Amino acid sequence: MMRALAVIVASVVLVACGGAPRAVVPRAVSSSGDEHVASIGDASLSVIARPSDGRTWVSLWIDAGSRDAQPAAIATVAAWAIADGREIEARVIPDGTELHVGCESAQIEVCVEALAGVLATRTIDEHALDAALERLRAARRGSRADVERAADRLAIAALTGDAPGMDPLGDASEDASITRAEIERFVATHYGPARALFVVIGDADEARVRAAIADALGRAPGAMTSRTVRAFEPSVGARVEVDDQSATSVAIAVRDVPHALAIARRATAELEGGSASVFPLRGGEIVLVRGRDADEVIAAATYARALGGERPDALAEDDPRSLARRVGARWVARTSERVEGGLGVGAVIAGGRGDADADDPDARAREEATARIDALARASDAASRGEGLREETSAHGVSIRDAHGTRVAVRAAPIGRVAIAVSIAGGVRDEPARVQGRSALLARLLARCIDAHEAGAWVDASSFGASVEVAPARALDAIEHVTRCVRRMGWSPASLEDARARAIASLDGDSERLARAASVLVPGAPGMIAPSGTLASLAAIDPRSVERAWARLATRGAVSLAIVGDVDAGPIARAALLGLVSLPAPESTRPSDAVASVGGEEIVAVRSLDERVEVTIALRDPTPRASDDVGARAALDAWIAALDGPALRVAWARSGAGAEGAWIAIAVRGDEETITTLPARIERAREAARSRIDEAVQGAIRTTRESRARDAATARASARHLARGDDDHAIDADASARTARALVDGTPRYVIARPAAAEEQRGR
Repeated sequence: MMRALAVIVASVVLVACGGAPRAVVPRAVSSSGDEHVASIGDASLSVIARPSDGRTWVSLWIDAGSRDAQPAAIATVAAWAIADGREIEARVIPDGTELHVGCESAQIEVCVEALAGVLATRTIDEHALDAALERLRAARRGSRADVERAADRLAIAALTGDAPGMDPLGDASEDASITRAEIERFVATHYGPARALFVVIGDADEARVRAAIADALGRAPGAMTSRTVRAFEPSVGARVEVDDQSATSVAIAVRDVPHALAIARRATAELEGGSASVFPLRGGEIVLVRGRDADEVIAAATYARALGGERPDALAEDDPRSLARRVGARWVARTSERVEGGLGVGAVIAGGRGDADADDPDARAREEATARIDALARASDAASRGEGLREETSAHGVSIRDAHGTRVAVRAAPIGRVAIAVSIAGGVRDEPARVQGRSALLARLLARCIDAHEAGAWVDASSFGASVEVAPARALDAIEHVTRCVRRMGWSPASLEDARARAIASLDGDSERLARAASVLVPGAPGMIAPSGTLASLAAIDPRSVERAWARLATRGAVSLAIVGDVDAGPIARAALLGLVSLPAPESTRPSDAVASVGGEEIVAVRSLDERVEVTIALRDPTPRASDDVGARAALDAWIAALDGPALRVAWARSGAGAEGAWIAIAVRGDEETITTLPARIERAREAARSRIDEAVQGAIRTTRESRARDAATARASARHLARGDDDHAIDADASARTARALVDGTPRYVIARPAAAEEQRGR
């Protein structure tokens, strides 16, 4: 899928006074030699020679911007007033001012002379000042109408701790201080050769360029002061405003432009419909990541910061205008003191009433959103720095948990593939019979979100989830996509109906028999044994029920992610966990007692699937024990060996175990006389089964180990076990034997299935 990428060197908010386009798609260029800055007299010069069809562009940068003015708008008004009538484009950012002009290469002296006049200016024309002030007011009106710019300003304020001068348009309340005398004082203080950089791009003769600039510098007065060092301490927090539209920006400080651009590229690729900007400041580069949903923008920004990306050779677009802006912006931001970190979130949320008569009609909405987004920003920033995480490293890989229990486990293995599995705990335990199979639908919808063609779904007694395999080169993108599906899984009515149809089509005779056993063993939550559901229950599940169940289950502490394959375990684990930081807190609900006891019915009669009589014998041991799945398998084998014979044939058998203990179900067939005497046969078989328990346990242990060895050789199965946390369960032979004995000695429940004709005959 193509995603919009808008990476520019100067933030649109901060350079809005220049009227630049909102977004430019970058193209890679070689930076070799492009950024060389040399001295020319007291000034600096960067000449970038390239074919340009006889056109050359010249920019004059002054290393003073809105952070150097008080009020901030003085820097902007000064640049606009000076440029007025000269066909020069003027732009201001917090730490610099750019004045730009283009001309024929053969007349390069004309360009230089125009900018030399700017550098030498010390008086401001009154008419130019009035025009600049009117332009300032118009720019502010446009800025106020743009919610994205508002979000940018809020994010920068949150990151920089409301550092003054970050908005070149300033505040209208301070306009009384913007006088001609103050503007002239600002220009005299900061405009001069020692504070200037010329950037020349095109095919003009370099010797002529240097001669023209040297001549111009000889006529320019010096600045009254040298450059001011202005560092800032990155902060973490959120600022929120209420409007009739929504927008979110996240600002983070990065140590240099290459890293900043790499982060911007990755964040934009991960954020559907989002954009990113990079602009330098004295003390650190700022990356702005934009989108609509606060949770998703924060997740994309923190994930991108953790992983970064390939550091491109070029830092911006290769069109002359943008290249000049890149070189100049880096020059004005030069300093030996660099900072990084922090996370500032600016959010404009929809919902404002715009009630002019109320003192603050949006206060409650703003306060609630600020508290939630601020908490998420702090949690995401802390997680990105490893705070509050419990990391365990072994020879096999890395496991990381956050304070809520959300878990990511990574096992590095040189297998040429990467398997990713996500497991969500719960689900079937709280599914009454009327929505049995709902977790199976959720698993199918999750797999569809991850990859409709390649992902596989699963559901069992304790969890549901999905898994997918990808090439190692796609691992990072796939992990980000999986975590996004967990955070924001959405579905259409059509996708839900497709999942329902596939779930129904998967039902077979085994599903029906499991459902029978579940109806007598766990009538309150039959999905514990038959998680796939029944035809009737699947058909009855409505979309609202699915939506509520997902919101209740996909929460902090309930989600585990596992990765197996060719990956760097530590960085991948930490980055993946960042994708799950924004999961909501679980609801505070009373634990269900739906599976607290075995069903009360001892015998249940149902309609047969065919023309034969079949009885399902079901037993459950509600006491959880170590490796009780092995004990259940052993009990099943012992019962089968004791029951199967000429008169009573075992047609089907299953066993299972989970947090609520172990169970077995065996379907047998025989004639009517044999079925009538089944209770007595069961008692005789029980004695035989008891005598086989020790042998059956040893056989079940061997079978389990063989099964685990096969799964360990399969990346996707290994990831699934790792996500569910059952990959390294030790086999306790004594506990397994106790489970097996409990299932042999327990009280059986029966489900008798007879064909319709047999039922009618019995009725007569």
